[in-house]
Amino acid sequence: MTSPNGSIGGTGGTGARGGVAGVAGCGGGCCARSRGIPTSTLTLSITMMIPILLFIVFTISERRSRPAGSAHVEMDQFNLEIEGELTPEAVGTKPGNILVPISNQFNLYHLSNVLDRIKPGRRDVVVLHVRILRRAASGEQELDADQLFGSIEQHLFSQALSLAEKRGKSIRLAVVASNELWDGILRAGQSLQSSTIVAGSSGKWQSEEQARQIGDAWERLGDPKPQFNLEIHMPTGDKVFKVLGPHAPNLTANEVNLLHRLWLRFSDLVQPEELHHHDVVHFALEELQHELDERKDEELVNRLRTHLAANRTKKKTPPN
Repeated sequence: MTSPNGSIGGTGGTGARGGVAGVAGCGGGCCARSRGIPTSTLTLSITMMIPILLFIVFTISERRSRPAGSAHVEMDQFNLEIEGELTPEAVGTKPGNILVPISNQFNLYHLSNVLDRIKPGRRDVVVLHVRILRRAASGEQELDADQLFGSIEQHLFSQALSLAEKRGKSIRLAVVASNELWDGILRAGQSLQSSTIVAGSSGKWQSEEQARQIGDAWERLGDPKPQFNLEIHMPTGDKVFKVLGPHAPNLTANEVNLLHRLWLRFSDLVQPEELHHHDVVHFALEELQHELDERKDEELVNRLRTHLAANRTKKKTPPN
């Protein structure tokens, strides 16, 4: 699956500021420091979370003062140091932040969309990059800090900081290394207590298939699983909105009317019992579960396929 591009943002104030987190199997104590440049110094820290997932945390020092809206073109330099585990406090963000994965410096349209809409001080934005790891034959993940943060991450975060500076917005930065793209993204979101994840569209999958694969990764999270609002942005400006985790469905007007008709019909039949709309839904779901328990899977699947095909036909049929 193609990596989504994007970033999420939120804290107020001019000048881009950042915190970064990353995943890998590097042991504690590794430290690397790059050559700084006068305009900006960024510090990178590494922490072991689990054997195949660890995070790098950046803190960005105060930049030389620039007018809001000015472009930042030179490459930022990052210092690498050891830090604690990935938490909102380590990254310098608050729970409920917006998490935006990025992977291509030329496709940051979803980050731009987020930065354009957020109001300073309302929600924090955390820009995330995932470095995909290949498991060694021994099953160990041994990487140095500078292997997790190279020229790709440097270009990505420099571009992200430039976009934020042009808008007078603030962002935090994070790098994760993982064997699976969305496992790394969702675990980072879980650790950072993010409420929204904004991703760019995949170049390989349709948005619905992309959302399905993200949902599968959410199911693999450890309990308790957090609920996320998921946004998939397209280069055309279109957006797909999903909720990861159990949530109330968005019923159409026809579905609501059907529920109401069933409630009216059964209300008279079950008197003197009191019947509510949610009782009808609960009863229908339990009947469906009962049929599944009786091994009627094949029959139910065939009826469901017929139902879905009929719905597609109705949507394609132009109104008279």
